[in-house]
Amino acid sequence: MGILQDFRKKDDAELMLLVRDGDRAAFSEIHRRYAARLFNFFLRMLDRDRSRAEDLVQDVFLKIIENPGRYDPRRCFDTWVFHIAYNMCKNEYNRMAVRNEYTSSLSKEEPETGERAGDRHDFHRFSEALDVHLNRLDERHRMVFLLRYQQEMPIRGIAEILGCPEGTVKSRLFVAIKTLSGKLNVFDPKIN
Repeated sequence: MGILQDFRKKDDAELMLLVRDGDRAAFSEIHRRYAARLFNFFLRMLDRDRSRAEDLVQDVFLKIIENPGRYDPRRCFDTWVFHIAYNMCKNEYNRMAVRNEYTSSLSKEEPETGERAGDRHDFHRFSEALDVHLNRLDERHRMVFLLRYQQEMPIRGIAEILGCPEGTVKSRLFVAIKTLSGKLNVFDPKIN
């Protein structure tokens, strides 16, 4: 346990230097820190396909094991790893388009509107509605929204991941929020 605690005190860049040298415990710590975050990201990006999300998380960590030297310790690790995840999502969308599987997300039922339980709405119902409407956003807007609000990444980090100016990230985020707020206004107690 003492060794594990030492790894928990190290930052991601230090751990990746150890991973480059073949340290399995350092890799385990990186996995511990990022596996759940990546899984949740992929889950939301891929229409709640748990199996595919699990596969892509494993693929990310396989890429890290196979090429730890690709990480530049001068860069923020979470930006680097989510850039990998972003590219994997783009590849997955391309595969899905070829197989015509992506259209299934367009056929989801609209969440019921106007139903209220007193003045508060059930969080589970809101979460389901958010998922439906997130899946209807185009990839660019959904990606920015999830990186900002699910992964709590800064605008600058998102811009680096996507390879675009910060202003573009802000614009996409604004459109995503505006679209989602219009679709989810039934959950606003001030309106109802």
